[in-house]
Amino acid sequence: MKALLTVGLSVEAIESLRDLLAREEWEVLSAAGWMQVFLRLRERSYHAVVCEASLPDGDWRDALDELWVCTNPPPFIVTSRLADSHLWAEVLAAGGYDVAPYPIEAGELRRVLEQAGSRKRARGASSPHALVPAAGFYKRAS
Repeated sequence: MKALLTVGLSVEAIESLRDLLAREEWEVLSAAGWMQVFLRLRERSYHAVVCEASLPDGDWRDALDELWVCTNPPPFIVTSRLADSHLWAEVLAAGGYDVAPYPIEAGELRRVLEQAGSRKRARGASSPHALVPAAGFYKRAS
């Protein structure tokens, strides 16, 4: 079973992701903020991380920084109601994988999770900066 870590998402968004991904054998776990990401990443490995842009104890940059504890960091996707080209460029420059406008569209999430996993395996990435960025939720949404 693949594991997805959500960071800062609402209870409703997490439940929606669980319903969506349960058929595809994804386990959806959550962290309220970046300090919990620190703990969650030490407990187990994840296939991807979906993080709200604004967190109660910081923002997506703080959570992305925590991925460095992983030997093989998972793709990092930022979600925001205010997703725009500036945020997309900033996330990619910082080593994130993609930006998803909130609420996340089910088919797009599935596709990006599949692409992120296959690109990461193909490159044998050892840091989030080694990931090849996706074409972008943002670019397709505009």
